[in-house]
Amino acid sequence: MIKDKNLIPKGFYCYTLISGKCIACPYWEHLKHMIEHESAYCHYLEMGAWNSEAFLLWDMVKECGINTGEEI
Repeated sequence: MIKDKNLIPKGFYCYTLISGKCIACPYWEHLKHMIEHESAYCHYLEMGAWNSEAFLLWDMVKECGINTGEEI
């Protein structure tokens, strides 16, 4: 998979709000068969919310740090 940083939403979350609609990052996936706090996967990072380093991913909080406005 070719990973394009430009597709990742701006801000600290894995989504963008457009006209009141939540548009998820194309790399973020909700895994319905998992328990709530482990129910997300980031295809960009190739990491799931069950990983101790990505513990807020299930709540759509960015773990990648891309396009947060704090890049160096």
